[in-house]
Amino acid sequence: MRISTNRRLLIGLVLELACAATAAADTVLLQPRKDNTLYSESQNTNGGGQGLFVGTTVNNDYRRSIISFDVASAVPAGSTIESATLTLHTSRSTFSAQPVVIHLHRCLAPWGEGTVVGIRGEGFGGPPGPGDATWSFNAFGSSSWATPGGDHAASSSGTTLVLTALDFYTWPSSPGIVADVQSWLDSPQANFGWVVISEQEAARVVTAKRFDSRENIEPAFRPVLQIVYRPPVLTDGGTDGGRPDAGCNSGCCNPGCDAGVGDAGVTDAGRSDAGLDDAGGEDPVASLPDRTISEFGAGCQAAPGSFLAIVALALLALRRLPRSAQRR
Repeated sequence: MRISTNRRLLIGLVLELACAATAAADTVLLQPRKDNTLYSESQNTNGGGQGLFVGTTVNNDYRRSIISFDVASAVPAGSTIESATLTLHTSRSTFSAQPVVIHLHRCLAPWGEGTVVGIRGEGFGGPPGPGDATWSFNAFGSSSWATPGGDHAASSSGTTLVLTALDFYTWPSSPGIVADVQSWLDSPQANFGWVVISEQEAARVVTAKRFDSRENIEPAFRPVLQIVYRPPVLTDGGTDGGRPDAGCNSGCCNPGCDAGVGDAGVTDAGRSDAGLDDAGGEDPVASLPDRTISEFGAGCQAAPGSFLAIVALALLALRRLPRSAQRR
């Protein structure tokens, strides 16, 4: 018996809906893999300290921070970044310091963190060790920044206004921040993080702030990058390595495609699927060509409840099609 065009289209639509139902966005929270402070008046560093410094001091010296997150270790390759926000906590503001807009600029060169803890509250840093990042060196003793203060993109990826109050401050998601995070996922070897820079460095206005670093003794105050991403929907032509796919096994769709993974109770050997009696006829699902049903498991790992609910509705619709349409 030939399958009607209506039934063929309906089954294909069910599969598309099942895949779409599984493509919900996910969220991950990351702490930095490394961070450090650059001091304009010296080659000091603070890679092991509890603070990160940004802004202009009372002596008109500059502070910049560099911070990096390992995006590729937490977000599946091929995902689409939908939003990303950075949150830092301030633990000190220089006496008489003014509110200031602080920018994130994508860093363009690798750099070292080290374990140095600065003296005098870390505000002046400490002598660097080999490979530590400083104002002039991205790796002290072996490699210099092309531009002192850290090589970075000219355009700002994101901004926020930091007040004098000690509080949490968030750089909201922006096209620039999303583009940076997406590039770090797609090209991990070029992920050097951000250089964090005060807007008024040359204005001789005191703006210096101290943020808590990844080494801070209070975990709740450490930097956090929140990423919302949409995982990839794989279209592997019927070969998914046997991943569980909520209802497709070697007796369904593409024979042998799933290495025998169970199909949530759907029995295929007797051509009777989820209670739908084929009256001894040919199983319509099993006889469809691969281009119509390109394997349930093509990267769509559905939540069983959602998938089965869709299938149940589809089967009900199939039963109610006029028999004339079924034989057409």
